[in-house]
Amino acid sequence: MGPPAMAQAVLFTLHPTAALNKDERLEAAMGVGGVTDCGNAQNCEKVCPKGIPLTRAIGELGRQTTIKFLKDLLWR
Repeated sequence: MGPPAMAQAVLFTLHPTAALNKDERLEAAMGVGGVTDCGNAQNCEKVCPKGIPLTRAIGELGRQTTIKFLKDLLWR
């Protein structure tokens, strides 16, 4: 899962009509190759031709996956 896909996942999880699949999307982002495998070098934002703030999107996705993990851990 690359930076553009992570930014798209954040966009979808924040939109009210896409909230139906939010858990599935976050599960995918928590898996192998997801947000935890990001090296946080911030090179993706430097080379992005469209100037998309990818590091903010990756940070938001990390926050959402952490909240989901804690909710799943505490309310099982």
